[in-house]
Amino acid sequence: MPYTESDMIFSGYKRSVRSDRENPYYVTGNEHSELDRAELNQMLYFINHISRLWKWEGNPTSSFNKMERLIKTQMPSNIRTHRSIQLWLQDNWEKY
Repeated sequence: MPYTESDMIFSGYKRSVRSDRENPYYVTGNEHSELDRAELNQMLYFINHISRLWKWEGNPTSSFNKMERLIKTQMPSNIRTHRSIQLWLQDNWEKY
């Protein structure tokens, strides 16, 4: 079950990316692309991508919410690339 806007715990995201076809990370798999933490679709795509990578099954809404919260409130601002965010989440998931 994908994470959707209605599931998100934060609001006020901007909407500058209209679809995943406009996001180079999801077109080419460029893990060095930076994630715009304030952009709705980039956050949704990233969280859903990680959930597939980590093979979350069933209804993982609480895990989706946790990931969104960690990215928005706990992750240091100098961590920006998709790969570095993924690694930070892996290393810090159990701490929060």
